Amino acid sequence: MITLILRERRLLAAGTVQLVFTGAGGELLPYRPGQFVRLHFEHRGQAWQRSYSIASRCADPSHCRRLVFALSYVAGGPASERLFDAPPGLQLGMTGPYGKLLLPEQLPPRLILCATGTGVAPYRAMAPQLVQALQSDPALTVALLFGCRRAGDALWANEWRSLAQRCPGFHYRCCLSRETPSEPQHCAGHLQSQLQLLAPEPGRDRVYLCGNPSMIDECFALLKLRGFDHRSVRREKFLLAGR
Repeated sequence: MITLILRERRLLAAGTVQLVFTGAGGELLPYRPGQFVRLHFEHRGQAWQRSYSIASRCADPSHCRRLVFALSYVAGGPASERLFDAPPGLQLGMTGPYGKLLLPEQLPPRLILCATGTGVAPYRAMAPQLVQALQSDPALTVALLFGCRRAGDALWANEWRSLAQRCPGFHYRCCLSRETPSEPQHCAGHLQSQLQLLAPEPGRDRVYLCGNPSMIDECFALLKLRGFDHRSVRREKFLLAGR
């Protein structure tokens, strides 16, 4: 187990913070974009662990020294009570990284990334890799569909807009379920509807689903009807964890 030290904490959106950790000894913290780790901590005399997707943006993830996570507050949740308002200097344990929500060595003609809430975190870690691929292959298309209630809930929205400006092949759609769209990147409703409008093709596209289990199940059912199988769809559900 590696010991991490909290270095920075900032508010990303109402009820969601960004936490930045380094190794206690300044060691390398290598990962592959799309992976997650388990954070181990004590709260009220009990040991707990929670899984968090890595949201770091490193040009070379194999030599990363700072791990970034997004944490949404859950009333009464041990991790929320321990970490949400934690001051810099907090130490905790980490195991991992784990997970198979990884980009393939050879990207498909179109990559569709779907997320709700902090489920967008692994796609942020993929951003440097995606930028490189988009700049080297003008035919590549990457679509990010991000579902949230209101525009203010969209995590790292400025980064996605900037990426879309830099890379014509990157398309960002923020799907608002409880607010009227006010910007060109916004659309009304759930991301499932936007996914349908993209008309995914199993022989051309690869789809990634991360976040709310209901969204993932609904999107996967939609994709199955269009002929997709497990090989062309990657899924990672954010479930309530035990101790």
